Amino acid sequence: PANSPAKDEESPHRFRKYREALDRLHHLKEENSSLWSNLKEQTHAAAKLADRAVNDGLTVEKLQSEHTQLYERLEAAQREKAEMVTTMARSELVVKQLQRTIQR
Repeated sequence: PANSPAKDEESPHRFRKYREALDRLHHLKEENSSLWSNLKEQTHAAAKLADRAVNDGLTVEKLQSEHTQLYERLEAAQREKAEMVTTMARSELVVKQLQRTIQR
């Protein structure tokens, strides 16, 4: 029979199961939405960090290039200084020779 007591008892049980399943699905949907939102935020933060890393890398490269240029200028200045010291020493010798010549 269609309206048997067993069927009547099964109907509320089924409804409760469907209701629980729907509630669970709704909860999972909210959790999924929250996870996607968090993932989106983390992806955005990671992109910012990546951009910052690229900028930092470019800054490091620029500073290394400047360091190399300054080091080369320092070496050139040191060579020039050494040449000047040599020239001054030669000039002092010439002056001393001239003084000796004049004193004779």
